[in-house]
Amino acid sequence: REALDLYSLHRDEIAVVILDWIMPEMGGRECLDKLKNLNDAVRVIIASGFSIDASELRPYQNNIKGSISKPYHLVDLLTEVRKALD
Repeated sequence: REALDLYSLHRDEIAVVILDWIMPEMGGRECLDKLKNLNDAVRVIIASGFSIDASELRPYQNNIKGSISKPYHLVDLLTEVRKALD
């Protein structure tokens, strides 16, 4: 929730959001819905240690610019960020 508040205040300065799909209190889907309400063009990289059903991601296909499996290496994360920004 704090991250959403920060995004709301600084969305013009944030180029991409790295979002864990499985989180306590608020899941990735709910968080992404809230991000889209703040900025319909938000760019997101999904990070998860679990397999995600592709049908869950379909409504967000314009926003999800990449994904990375946990645990990940920094080089792999940077590659996904670069792709999301390009």
